[in-house]
Amino acid sequence: RRDGPDPIVAEYAVNERGWNVPEAPAQLGSPVRVAVVGDSFVEALQVNPGEAFHSVAGRELGQPILACGASGTGTLDQLGMAESE
Repeated sequence: RRDGPDPIVAEYAVNERGWNVPEAPAQLGSPVRVAVVGDSFVEALQVNPGEAFHSVAGRELGQPILACGASGTGTLDQLGMAESE
């Protein structure tokens, strides 16, 4: 058990591709013009749905953002993720 502040508790939901976004790319609308690919900052398991930076940016821009993030990945992994989407 860790002493200190309470652990972070956040809800998450993954789509059929395994991304921590409720919508699959096809459900985001056509065309998806903005995508972010990255590590745990993009995966955003520490915040509730709709609070991640890509969700906030999508609302501000008025368009959906495809977010593909996986903890512990590096640049080469992320290039492969981007190419697969």
